[in-house]
Amino acid sequence: MIPANTFTPTPVISNFQPPYDQPYQALSQNVLGGIAIGNPSAGRQVKIWNVMYNGVSINVKPEDGPTAFTLLAADVQTVSLAFDNNMGLVIAWQVIGGGSNLYYFDTLTSQYIIRPFAGTTSCRVCVDDARDFYTSQSDVIFGYTLGNNLYWRQQRDRYDNQYLIGPTTNLLRKMAPNVGNRLQFQLI
Repeated sequence: MIPANTFTPTPVISNFQPPYDQPYQALSQNVLGGIAIGNPSAGRQVKIWNVMYNGVSINVKPEDGPTAFTLLAADVQTVSLAFDNNMGLVIAWQVIGGGSNLYYFDTLTSQYIIRPFAGTTSCRVCVDDARDFYTSQSDVIFGYTLGNNLYWRQQRDRYDNQYLIGPTTNLLRKMAPNVGNRLQFQLI
């Protein structure tokens, strides 16, 4: 959970934690996750998972195994992955021509849904703190640019509430924990 009014006006820039420190790739991202989708028994910092768009579908797989999830999608410009406290998938992708989509488990309908966000120009998802002792307080954060501003939404609000970070004319490229265990945004 991001505490209110904690964004620093003068950024303190640090290196991203591995594997988030890898160079940015629009259609592929490595993230930390648990032993299997839907299995949080060992926590969310067990192994590296990859999300990748192949021109037809968004695929999620552990680094050491076969594809574990496939989602058909068209016109994907960027893709990003996070896992919620239950090792449920949260996938964000930017669409060519504008707008983004968020795939997540909706607790009201008790099923996965795709929620569109019109007008966004870039987007990312990540867990603000995946360490085991923060499980009850951690959130999946959806960050995005819209109308020359950087915003975020959180899972605990069912992504309904929009929070302003500040103005920007840049695009959000990375959003992940840094080596100081702080959530860091990279705009380019």
